[in-house]
Amino acid sequence: LIHPQRRSLKRVIPVLAIGSIFLYLFMSRTGHLPVGYFVPLMLIDVAALLFEFHLCVQTDWKGAVFWTIRAFMLGEFNAALEWLLLSYGVVYAGAHRSPVYIGVVCGLTTAGVVAATGLGEHHLMKKQPDMTFTGTEVLGELLIGLLLYAISNISFIAKSSPFAARYAQEILMLRMYIDGAAVVILCFYTIVLYQSKAEVENRTLRTM
Repeated sequence: LIHPQRRSLKRVIPVLAIGSIFLYLFMSRTGHLPVGYFVPLMLIDVAALLFEFHLCVQTDWKGAVFWTIRAFMLGEFNAALEWLLLSYGVVYAGAHRSPVYIGVVCGLTTAGVVAATGLGEHHLMKKQPDMTFTGTEVLGELLIGLLLYAISNISFIAKSSPFAARYAQEILMLRMYIDGAAVVILCFYTIVLYQSKAEVENRTLRTM
C-alpha cells in the first residue's frame, strides 16, 4: 500500500482481500499436516505473496521477488510475536482470542509495519521510485532471507539439532528474535542498495 509504484486502490484492495482470504484458508487447512510438507506449503505461500505483489505494484519480476521476500519475513516476525503472546496468554493468563489479545496483535502488527518502513527506506523509495534491482542483488537478499528463515525454523525441522530449542516457549522466543533480526537486516540491506545506486548515478552525472 505504501510503495511509490502502487497501482490504483480499485485494483489493489480486491487483490489484497482475495489473497489474504486465500492465505488464511490455506494455512488454516494445512496446519495439521506432517512436517515433511512444510517446505512445499511455504513455497505456495510465498508464490501467492509474489503474485499479489506483482499485481499490486508496477515493477518487474525481480522487483516483485525482492519485495516479496521483505514482506514474507515481516509476516514471519509478526506471526512469531503473535504466537508468543498467545502461548503466554493461554499458559499464564487463561486467555485465548479475547478482544484485548486481538487488539494487542493488531497494534503490534501495525507497529511492525511502521518500524520496517520507517527506518529510512520509504524516504529513499520516494526519491527513487523507479529503481530496479539486478539478479545478483535479488539473489543476495534471497540467500540472507533463506539463511535466517532456516535458523528460525530449525527447531521444527530438526529437533535433535544442537541449535534447536526443546520447549515451546523457547522455540517461539527464538523465532521472534531471529525473525525480528531478519526484518532489520533486510531493511538495511535495502537501504544500502538504494544509497549505493544513488551514489553511482551522482558520479555518472558529474562525469558527463
